Amino acid sequence: MPISLRWKRPAPLDVLAPAMQWGRFCTWIKAVLERPQLLRNRERAWKIYAGVHDTLKTSEPVGCPNDGLARFADHILQAHCAKPVRYLEIGAWQGHSTAFVYRILSGDVQITVVDPFVEYAEIGDGIMHHAQEVFSANMKAMHAEDKVRVLKGRSVDHLPSLIESGEQFDIICIDGSHATLDVLLDAVLCWRVLSSGGLLIFDDYWYRRPDLGAGYRPKLAIDAFVGAMSHEIAVLDVARQVFLRKK
Repeated sequence: MPISLRWKRPAPLDVLAPAMQWGRFCTWIKAVLERPQLLRNRERAWKIYAGVHDTLKTSEPVGCPNDGLARFADHILQAHCAKPVRYLEIGAWQGHSTAFVYRILSGDVQITVVDPFVEYAEIGDGIMHHAQEVFSANMKAMHAEDKVRVLKGRSVDHLPSLIESGEQFDIICIDGSHATLDVLLDAVLCWRVLSSGGLLIFDDYWYRRPDLGAGYRPKLAIDAFVGAMSHEIAVLDVARQVFLRKK
């Protein structure tokens, strides 16, 4: 699909929550004023990312060093979670980001992933047909299979059970359905299982799919959630990915 259909950086007034406006401004300022440190973080993250990619069987593009990878790895490392880190990922696909987090944390992590591993409106053409099989093979390639718990199904089905059982996670990454209501629901439910001081990551902040209609705007859901819960949220970074800390 053409990139123009999927991504559009928001104009300043397109960011609804004041906390997100300020977070976006701070991210831009840091990228300018702290560029040397960001470049060092890019190099560190790329060494990890490239090594993971070489290990895995995946259709994920190799990519190149970039600020997004740098921020992702740095925020996880700077979270200073007690070990083993409790990590929850909504939307696993072939396990590339799961493996990346596993390697960032040097394997000292307990991972839970939630994914139905079936095709849905955003993904067709058989892309998900062998996704779970590839995910399992990739975890074995990383020697991480004993550290990963797979909950097959929709997040809306599994997250209430995690809440009911009292589970808590130090880091949560939301990268499942990009439908606005699904993102908002994932945010609300994941917040209930995120530990105090924990890190919540949203992927694809600028994603949009006008070919599927107006209901695929994660940014609108994220802005609304942050606006409603700003008293409990510290906005750390706002770019293609959004990083929040629970106060």
